[in-house]
Amino acid sequence: MAVLLNSSFLYAADFGIRGGVNFSSLPSTQGLRLNAPEQFSHYFEALEDAYTGFHFGIFLNINVSQLFLRTELLYTETGRSMVVVSDFDRYPDATFQTLYPTYSHLTLPLILGRHLGPFKFGAGPVASVLLDNTWSSVYLSDLDKDAFFDYRETTIGFQIMAGVQLGRLLMDVKYENNLSRFGEGITIGGEYFEFHTRPRQFIFSLGLILF
Repeated sequence: MAVLLNSSFLYAADFGIRGGVNFSSLPSTQGLRLNAPEQFSHYFEALEDAYTGFHFGIFLNINVSQLFLRTELLYTETGRSMVVVSDFDRYPDATFQTLYPTYSHLTLPLILGRHLGPFKFGAGPVASVLLDNTWSSVYLSDLDKDAFFDYRETTIGFQIMAGVQLGRLLMDVKYENNLSRFGEGITIGGEYFEFHTRPRQFIFSLGLILF
């Protein structure tokens, strides 16, 4: 911990590592129906069940009297569940397949808050940069070689946090929602479908102050 005394203010800076789990949801407002030449169609429907991901990275706390400013640099993995329904016109029964696409992000929150004894409360903006996604190559490539996902590389949102500090150990709970959509849409079979969804998640993490 680095401490500086300047007139009536006490400045303290803490650097450490943190990690934990996140429960994300990327709800869908419409399904995607793909018509194939083999006289059947595929219907994609997003489920609102939470996806359990993880995050890890570093943080820097700047404490000024009873206030604190925290910035973090985190690798975060989120995802969603999707059901693929193959609706054959020739057969009375449909087949189902569940997909679990994942998205890797570089997440940069900036939290301004207040200390109340060992407890911390704060809120602030968060930026997420999309690094990679794995779901498009799992199944859709077999249906449409020209499938195109128009994800946004950067999204802006906000976080609300509550936590407690016990010595060098930090325990936090956050709620995150987005001000921007996850993407613009998807093009499959020459037909364009818009996204009307904003990702949100609950985040549970532990941190350790190194110095």
